[in-house]
Amino acid sequence: MIKVTEQAKQEVHKLMLVDGYDSNTDYIRVGVKSGGCSGLSYDLKFDKKANQTDKIFQDNGIKIIVDDKSFLYLIGTTYGFLVNEDITSAVSGNSASFVNVPIYEGTLATAKYTVDSNNPDKKYLITSNRADTTTLKVSVQTSATDTRLATYKLATELTDVTATSQVYFLQEEHHGEFEVYFGDNVLGQGLVDGNIVIL
Repeated sequence: MIKVTEQAKQEVHKLMLVDGYDSNTDYIRVGVKSGGCSGLSYDLKFDKKANQTDKIFQDNGIKIIVDDKSFLYLIGTTYGFLVNEDITSAVSGNSASFVNVPIYEGTLATAKYTVDSNNPDKKYLITSNRADTTTLKVSVQTSATDTRLATYKLATELTDVTATSQVYFLQEEHHGEFEVYFGDNVLGQGLVDGNIVIL
């Protein structure tokens, strides 16, 4: 059985409408593909008809179809899908359109670290080894009492980094997890005691 949360239902209704599908009559097709070295990949798309061999599920008003082969991989598995940032659109008449909205499988996670000069390492661990570092957002709060936030960008071209660039660096540590570190006021802006790093 495939379950659809209320939040997922609302997102599906919006996205189907944008793509010219009707959530009352059309389907979400869920598939699993072999991904080579990276294992399996999951495919979600809209479809107007089910094939004769498809398994059909309905939950919370959403119709879902899965081919026989993919179904074997999905038994007993839970997936959550989300957008990882707020998206706005102009309203025209009584409607707003959202096009090419990226949707991600997973859950959002946040870690906070307080900068302490007594910690000589000054590296901040991304605690999940399954984290998608391509969607990582890094910000620095001034202090526990000053909630101003500065957003830091991943340093990709060192020749563009100055002493005041608000950038972070990303590296894999020896256990296969990733860690974030910051500049030293020569190559990238450094942090000070009491800053709060938010990953």
